[in-house]
Amino acid sequence: MNWYILNTIDGVEEIKARSHEMPCIIFKHSTTCSISHIAKSRLERDWCFEEVIAPYYLDLKTNQTKAITTAPIAGAALKIPKASGPTCKILSAISS
Repeated sequence: MNWYILNTIDGVEEIKARSHEMPCIIFKHSTTCSISHIAKSRLERDWCFEEVIAPYYLDLKTNQTKAITTAPIAGAALKIPKASGPTCKILSAISS
């Protein structure tokens, strides 16, 4: 699986533009969430959509500002893990 790394705010606009050509997903990964790790591993292991879906990767811990910016793209609510009980937002799908 070849991730496109989302590490700039401009990347959000790139994803929006690209979604007119093909569906895109943003995997919002929390490096401290075991559920997120499992989901990422399974997604990478079973990924067979290289030609039809563009996968973007966003590290929530180092890019919380960008994570908040990406939340409204697909109408998804953003949940950031907290010490008092982890909640993980796994994917935002974008398709025009």
